[in-house]
Amino acid sequence: MDDEVVNRQMLKQKADTLSEIEAAEVLEYIGIMESVREEPNDPLEETIAKLLCEAMVAPVGFRLNQFRRHSTRN
Repeated sequence: MDDEVVNRQMLKQKADTLSEIEAAEVLEYIGIMESVREEPNDPLEETIAKLLCEAMVAPVGFRLNQFRRHSTRN
């Protein structure tokens, strides 16, 4: 029980430091988590959640590839 309180306090502290855009992204992520939790056996929702997660990760990899290409040119 104490761990839950500590986690919630840490979450609140971190949430207080987010910009409005970051807070909106976190709320969107929470919405995705809630929708997946409601019907975990729905393959369509699982597929959508997986695609959303992959889409959120892909831009980071894309930027990393751009950095690699830029560093090899110099």
